[in-house]
Amino acid sequence: MNKKFKFLTGVALISTMFFAMSCNDEWDNHYNDGAFVDGDAGQLNPSMTLLDAIKAEDSQLHDFYKVVDACGCADSLLNQTRVYTLWAPKDGTFNVDSLLGEIEEGRRDNVLKRFVKAHMTNYLHPANGTLPENNNILLLNKKVINFTGSNANYTFDNVALSAEAGEYNVRLSNGLLHKLEHAIEYKVNIWEYLEQDERISQMSDFLYSHNERRFEPGLAIVGPTVNGEVTYLDSASAFVNSNFWFKDNTYDKKTTGFGQIDVEDSTFTMFAITNEVWDKMVEKTTKYYNFRYADDINEAEKEYYDSLQYLYARKMLCNHLVFNNNEQRYEDVHSDSLMSTCKYYGNSYKVVRRKFAKNELMDGVIDSKELSNGIIYIKDNYNFCDFDIWHDTIKLEAENSNNYKYTTINTIPTSNYVNKVSKNKDVEGELSGNTYLQIAPKAEYDSPEVTFTIPNTLSASYNIRLVFVPAHITNQQMKVEELKPTRISVSLTEGKSLEPFYKTDMIHGLMNDPTRIDSVYLFDVDKDRENGYDVSLREPAKIKFDRCEYGYTTEETTVQLKLRFDADEEEEMWWGPDPNLDRSFRLDCIILEPVADDELE
Repeated sequence: MNKKFKFLTGVALISTMFFAMSCNDEWDNHYNDGAFVDGDAGQLNPSMTLLDAIKAEDSQLHDFYKVVDACGCADSLLNQTRVYTLWAPKDGTFNVDSLLGEIEEGRRDNVLKRFVKAHMTNYLHPANGTLPENNNILLLNKKVINFTGSNANYTFDNVALSAEAGEYNVRLSNGLLHKLEHAIEYKVNIWEYLEQDERISQMSDFLYSHNERRFEPGLAIVGPTVNGEVTYLDSASAFVNSNFWFKDNTYDKKTTGFGQIDVEDSTFTMFAITNEVWDKMVEKTTKYYNFRYADDINEAEKEYYDSLQYLYARKMLCNHLVFNNNEQRYEDVHSDSLMSTCKYYGNSYKVVRRKFAKNELMDGVIDSKELSNGIIYIKDNYNFCDFDIWHDTIKLEAENSNNYKYTTINTIPTSNYVNKVSKNKDVEGELSGNTYLQIAPKAEYDSPEVTFTIPNTLSASYNIRLVFVPAHITNQQMKVEELKPTRISVSLTEGKSLEPFYKTDMIHGLMNDPTRIDSVYLFDVDKDRENGYDVSLREPAKIKFDRCEYGYTTEETTVQLKLRFDADEEEEMWWGPDPNLDRSFRLDCIILEPVADDELE
């Protein structure tokens, strides 16, 4: 078996995929002559099976019979009462010796799947009348083939049926026989191709490392019973792939994939990167996923964090490499972009689908392959933007109770909804989610505070901004001169340390514009101190997190952002609350914008 596959123990019994039929009324319905056009229908031979027909002296199908017989399934597959249609290639039109050699070398299952079952399907598919151009047939090997034509000029996967009388539409007791002018070519799908091209083996090895194969006996041809146990003649076709990369309808960060590129019922476009580019990009992304604590750590924890780093550094490179061709039909036909299959929850907990420019995707393509379920492009670059793929914007809705972790006993937090009718039309800007969080003091001298949990940070840098809401957001009567700014002290902690790695100086915290919805960045404290705390000269701070917490639950996340009304306590002790400041503050959201790191690039 392929070394890239893992096999599951505990065989699961499922209902058979094939449609077993017995000689009853249902059988007769399949032989209604109305299904055939006069002149195309041959004579029904109720005493002959498909096996009898290909073994007949004048069949011209003896080579095909040799292969089926060598596979050990001639009787079980072609001599039963199941209803099949067989497109059999005529003698001398394919390399029978090569196929027989493969079987002798132990690759019988491969021949059965890629050759025998590639020429068969369930039920009757006569060549009569005018067949639709898109008359797609699901074969026994799960491939989809086009069967079309008219007026005795029919093709099966672009291979002509023999037009001679009695060589197509041969009706037998267990099915229908068409003779082909030569064998069809087995086409691999995208998933099968990935493991065949050595140029992309690094990426392929990673994708296949998550593959599991589950044996489903209902999909196999039953062989003889040996020592009271059932045997199967084509175990390869009875294995079903299971891989989180095939899951395109789940939104959990740890399991979301890019669709079932191992099946034939959809068509995909995939971009695959060469080994040299893969290695270069993995080296880069690995730096963003440093999960380990900076302080003490045991070997078991180290191994766990290393495995997460290994996984995400590679997974993020693969997330947006596949595009469902059917889905693109719903996009604007004039659009110059393609929508990725990868689905995940965005900043507002809504499903997000990335779009990429077609011309950028095609840049660096060195080769392409038309496959059975789409096309694959081989690229010698990875020109996706870091900020689109892995170093993403993080946005927290302040009013979400899952986001703020602590408030003090002297603080009153309230969530306030604002709709289009209640919003003060004089206030500039829009509220994210139409809701904000108000942090108010219980008493006149109280300094309210709140601590937020910041999820999904990478070991990378961000600019962090707080979006403040003015006091008159719903009060049309409130005069502008009545509005007061607030002043917020800020501290950031991560990991096990309680000592902040970012902290504003006392009474020199963030100041907002109280007249509008205002975004205020955490500023560079050292430069602010050098500039004499001149608010007009403040620059956004590049906040660097030492460790990654991507994918952590709220309980696991350690990054904490504490906001507190910044009071001059000594002055207030003598003169009372500062009349020029609003002790309550209102937050719409917290946004972490990714910025580049020289040491990571």
